[in-house]
Amino acid sequence: LGAAAWTVVYDTIYAHQDKLDDRRIGVRSTALFFGAKTPEILTSFAIASMSGLALAGYNAGLDWPYFASLGGMGTHLMWQIHSTNFDEPQDCLRKFRSNIQAGCFPFVGIVATNLLS
Repeated sequence: LGAAAWTVVYDTIYAHQDKLDDRRIGVRSTALFFGAKTPEILTSFAIASMSGLALAGYNAGLDWPYFASLGGMGTHLMWQIHSTNFDEPQDCLRKFRSNIQAGCFPFVGIVATNLLS
């Protein structure tokens, strides 16, 4: 659930690059579907993502470094969502690509938990 919700976040940011073409050729993208409400809707998906990843970490018995890393990831996602100019394709691409850093947060949290145990 957490990874799927995160996918909606980054894929929608990416989809905003092509929304004019999507509208012209009839593609039904999340960028067009969410429209002006994109930041609010993506915030909900980011919260769902963090909740799902936290539940997965709890079920896996991970320790505090993992949960702290999710705080970093959540902050990063909020920065992406609320600083993206959804009408500027280059900004959308930059924010989409920054998901490489977003994905590093839980990875580092997992590694740190294992090193401390």
